Amino acid sequence: MGVAFVDGDTIRKLNKKFRNKNKPTNVLSFAGSGQPVTPYSKKKHIGEIVLCATYAQMEAKSAAMDAEVRLAHLLIHGTLHLLGYDHERSNRAQTVMETRESKLLGMLKRETLAALKPLLRQ
Repeated sequence: MGVAFVDGDTIRKLNKKFRNKNKPTNVLSFAGSGQPVTPYSKKKHIGEIVLCATYAQMEAKSAAMDAEVRLAHLLIHGTLHLLGYDHERSNRAQTVMETRESKLLGMLKRETLAALKPLLRQ
């Protein structure tokens, strides 16, 4: 899986191109080929996650939460999309995905969250 951090204008353009929504967003997920990462690898490429740290920071501030917690949540959210979860499919699917996100976010240690801080300074 690849992760890219982009600015607000870039994520808006991607959101328009791939989702026909002409506005910035916090995270986008793009499914991969499912092919091996290298010819000798058994690991499969599941996709790419594109994040806008600036947008995530704005969301965190308006929700009075730590920006690194919001960023971790978005990374988890994007990864779950790559694994086939889709909160937009139904209320039940949304509940399942949100429950999984909360559980995974709760498993992260403070040291892991602290490691995300430098990514917010870009």
